[in-house]
Amino acid sequence: MVQVNGSMVEDPKEVEAHIIHFFKVLYSKQQMVQPDLTALQLEQLSVQHSQQLEDEVSHNEVKDAVWDCDPSKAPGYDWYNFKFVRMMWDIIGSDIIKFVVEFFTSYSLPKAVNRTWVTLIPKKIEAKEISD
Repeated sequence: MVQVNGSMVEDPKEVEAHIIHFFKVLYSKQQMVQPDLTALQLEQLSVQHSQQLEDEVSHNEVKDAVWDCDPSKAPGYDWYNFKFVRMMWDIIGSDIIKFVVEFFTSYSLPKAVNRTWVTLIPKKIEAKEISD
């Protein structure tokens, strides 16, 4: 049960809809003014380096990226940290490489990658509103 615009909402589907709306508004992209950086005379990439940015990602680059991550950190909500990923690399490494290469080839991620679990933690005693 949450309070929305002064009224208590009890229906779980309505509560869910209000929570989703609250966080969509909270985390929506806002128009930002882009500063003019032309006067800074920034160094430019060479033609060779700029072309390398468009090269296909290699299997070694993917593995190196995994090994560069803190082994105690988990990249997702499944609790599998990079220590586990490294230990199981012989079994799951090819799937991870395939996933990364597919992303750089198709420029899109499966919808499941953006799935999020939200746990509301009250900021104050007797929280009633979503913002609490």
